[in-house]
Amino acid sequence: MALLFGCPIVEVEQRVPACELPVWQVLYQQSPWDFNGLDKVLSKTAFQIVSSQAALKSGTSSSDFEFIDPFAAGTVSDDDFTQLSEAEREQYLRYATLSNPQFNALTDDQQHRYSQRMAQQLKALIGDGKTSH
Repeated sequence: MALLFGCPIVEVEQRVPACELPVWQVLYQQSPWDFNGLDKVLSKTAFQIVSSQAALKSGTSSSDFEFIDPFAAGTVSDDDFTQLSEAEREQYLRYATLSNPQFNALTDDQQHRYSQRMAQQLKALIGDGKTSH
């Protein structure tokens, strides 16, 4: 439970009353894995099943079968983007490449910061424009 709450074990007693402990124990018995742990187990299982039934491309591993969070990967759909809170949009535009509808949904200030970030990335890719001979 300390891992779930992200706190030291001694704090669990402060956060969870003793009367709730049996409920938490039953919940843990039903689902002992957190999302990432379960994803790792299931991706390894999927990898083993698929590799036993078909030839996989060289370099394929169980991590190729893991879930990819669209928010973390920067691939949120336009419809899902409209559902993000302002704080989530602010965080997302720091690393994701936005579609035109997503860009248009930003505030003027967010559009300006996003455009600056994209310009900085482009400058980093092309350098200062000077060529060395």
